[in-house]
Amino acid sequence: MRRIHVLVPDRKDRLKGITATPSNVASLIDMRIRRPSESSTELINISSLLDVMFILIIFFMATTTFRREERDITINLPETSEGQSLSSAPKVIVINVRKDGSYLVGDQPTTLLEMSDVIATATQSDPGQKVLVRGDELALHGSVASAISACTRVGVREVNIGYDFSARPGIP
Repeated sequence: MRRIHVLVPDRKDRLKGITATPSNVASLIDMRIRRPSESSTELINISSLLDVMFILIIFFMATTTFRREERDITINLPETSEGQSLSSAPKVIVINVRKDGSYLVGDQPTTLLEMSDVIATATQSDPGQKVLVRGDELALHGSVASAISACTRVGVREVNIGYDFSARPGIP
């Protein structure tokens, strides 16, 4: 019987010489080429985690309500050292009086007559409707007084004037 000398990798991938017969050579030789990097590194599939994260982001964006505040950023409110700012009162009609005497109800520019119509409609549906008049500190007193007068003429029981609570230097 003929013997063959074969180099066979051992468990640590070192070659080892073995003498075998032709009939059992095939069983000794492992035809796979092993790479140490393939067996030691496992990849984590994060696609399902990303799916869940995107669904959560969409859910929170869809269920969040964005409240648009009715503030005109070009108005500088007068300040006081006592009291509380009335511009944060909930469920009120906000009238902004700019320094040039123009009026905004919410964020819509309006005239004094149009403002009266809007407020009259609101007081018919809610007799306890409150109105907040926010006048720029450089606006004329007459413009703010006209807005307050228009509110009381159409039946508003409570008209408030907005001011900034932070105290100015030198004023107690």
